[in-house]
Amino acid sequence: MHMGTAHISHLPSYIVEELLRAAVIKSFAAGQPITLPNEYPRSVPLVLSGALKVFYRPERNEELVLYFLEADQYCMMSLLAGIRRMPSNLYSIAETDCQVAFIRIEHFFAVLQRQPLLLEHLLYLYHQRIEDLLDLITTFKFSGLTDRLLALLRRKVELTNTQTLHITHEELAHELGTSRVVVSRLLKELERKGMVELHRGTITVHDSAQ
Repeated sequence: MHMGTAHISHLPSYIVEELLRAAVIKSFAAGQPITLPNEYPRSVPLVLSGALKVFYRPERNEELVLYFLEADQYCMMSLLAGIRRMPSNLYSIAETDCQVAFIRIEHFFAVLQRQPLLLEHLLYLYHQRIEDLLDLITTFKFSGLTDRLLALLRRKVELTNTQTLHITHEELAHELGTSRVVVSRLLKELERKGMVELHRGTITVHDSAQ
């Protein structure tokens, strides 16, 4: 699971300024909900600093992390659901402390109609999201849960810039769409191999796991 590189800062500054002109900026602590499942999106979240994770929750209420968004990236899926006036089965949570600009759907769409470069950027981002989802499907089909767990731990080390992660086995299980018992067993095996070190409420990811 990787993160796309379609940063909004790649656009001309006048387009970014036009998008942010009507934005509402909010700060979130790590672990705090940013958007909720099954709500009708009224704005597009644009990450200004930090990172957030986007979950998928289908009707059967099982869920897993689809992808992460870093600074200068916006949630294209919120935009599409908002334009279609449909509830979204995606929701997001702050992975780290972050600051997010909420751009009204109507304003974003109006700028999109006036600025062909923004449309080109959106199509490129859409392509990257499809690649993210194909990577996720490939991981499910061809990789074991241990590989997925390691990939998630590496991603969190990269996002938080620290090898000691403050996260519980339950939270990891939630993000992977599996049970806490399974994750605990896999982590114990990784610890036995010297790849991680487990403590209450923290997991240290050693270089051998990178």
